Amino acid sequence: MANKETERQQSLPNFKMSVNSRYAKMRHNCELTLKYDSVIDKCDELTTIPIFTYDFLSISDIAAKEVGTFINVIAICKEATEKNPNTIFSKNSPGFEFKSFMK
Repeated sequence: MANKETERQQSLPNFKMSVNSRYAKMRHNCELTLKYDSVIDKCDELTTIPIFTYDFLSISDIAAKEVGTFINVIAICKEATEKNPNTIFSKNSPGFEFKSFMK
């Protein structure tokens, strides 16, 4: 757990929330990191949970945004496999291009 003027972090099992100034262009300044065995449960308790507003985009609308634009995206991962060390990620083309050298 770290506390600084520019970055604060709270750690819970399999969950990390950091406040980072690079997210200052968003309506919030938090980055959430979930690990592979994280679980998100619905909270039915009446409590004062902070509310964040997001501007979600469809995946198809991302290509129309200018480079450097901050956006919110939510997606469902339908499959996960072991990481392939021969896969590279290229940022030189519009969007991300996934290339694998193994057949």
